Amino acid sequence: MQAGSPTSMSPEDQPQLDKAVYTAEEVGRLLGCSPKAVYAKVSRGQLPGVFRVGRSLRFRGRELLPFILEGRAPSPRRSR
Repeated sequence: MQAGSPTSMSPEDQPQLDKAVYTAEEVGRLLGCSPKAVYAKVSRGQLPGVFRVGRSLRFRGRELLPFILEGRAPSPRRSR
């Protein structure tokens, strides 16, 4: 998983990188994927900092941003 390049979007489309909480739509823009793909990644346990508000997903910026900026890709399914 790679973050979308900042130059691929206009500045007004790019989410701020200093927010405390992000929506699935904003995370999708940061990752360069659809909100549906974000929900799929969450169901597979591939994104950190997720919590629910009703039926919507939210992401804690302090957990998600280092993950995105480091370019860490989760392993497919870890055996425990």
